[in-house]
Amino acid sequence: MNCYLTPPIFHIGAWDGSAGVSWGADHFVAATDEENTLRIFPTDGAQAGTRLLDLNEWAAFPKRVKNGVAKEADIEGAARIGEVIYWISSHARNREGKARAERQVFFATCGTATGMATLGLPYTFLLEDLSSEARIAFLKPFIEAEIAPKERGGLNIESLCAVGERLLIGFRNPILEGKALLVPLENPRELVLGKARAVLGEPIFLDLGGLGFRDMVKWRGGFLIVAGDFRDRFDDPKALGPKLFWWNGKLDDSNLVALNVDLLDLNPEAALVFTNGEEERVLILSDDGKLEPELHDVRAQVKARFRSAWLVVEN
Repeated sequence: MNCYLTPPIFHIGAWDGSAGVSWGADHFVAATDEENTLRIFPTDGAQAGTRLLDLNEWAAFPKRVKNGVAKEADIEGAARIGEVIYWISSHARNREGKARAERQVFFATCGTATGMATLGLPYTFLLEDLSSEARIAFLKPFIEAEIAPKERGGLNIESLCAVGERLLIGFRNPILEGKALLVPLENPRELVLGKARAVLGEPIFLDLGGLGFRDMVKWRGGFLIVAGDFRDRFDDPKALGPKLFWWNGKLDDSNLVALNVDLLDLNPEAALVFTNGEEERVLILSDDGKLEPELHDVRAQVKARFRSAWLVVEN
């Protein structure tokens, strides 16, 4: 499968699209891991992003305010099932290795005639559920470790992928015996409606060449995986470069295909699929928060911008 990226497109209004889903034919809804706001962006970058939902205004949303500013929920993954969009935060500790409740949230939204609305309530017990599930007991030391998410031995969720009525939760960290981890969540709707605790399936391990999950989406009869190092490529020269993979969904690493794509200087963090009939177009979003530090002022969002690029497949 021969693929390449189009020249990058700039999107004004946030420093990254850490998670998102397509919204119609030429827009997408995205969260940034630096603030608790969902915005809609045109795919061509012609206009700045428009705020759809400020999660800080949701009384039930976990938040911690410091110096008048709500601390980030670190939203990292999104997936749509029907009309419902599920969002997940990193569930990681902060850079000092401290646990923060606002970073441990799973929630849902749905589209309305006027924009976007929340569905049910945020679910905040996923780490407890992971710790108590016998098949995933190996994660408990990583959950309890006072280690930052981008350090070896830390924990960091970054991917959410819909498969039927369930979700696959993808971990960027830890990397276990060289493999990346997926954990199935069987009952996402029941969680946000407050009807049950998480039902977790058998863990899945994939060899992504030492990389973890940044995102995963259904694509071309299988899955497109955006893989990245647990370290930040702009911070750590030892970080492995990001890669794209195609996976047919079967539990065998031999079914993984590394796509030979020049990812330029992008820091790929999310993949969005736009479907028009049988055509599937993929937009790759980049985390550019470390790319232009001289502009990085979260209090001046007019300056904030991130990039995307279309993935083109030559048949």
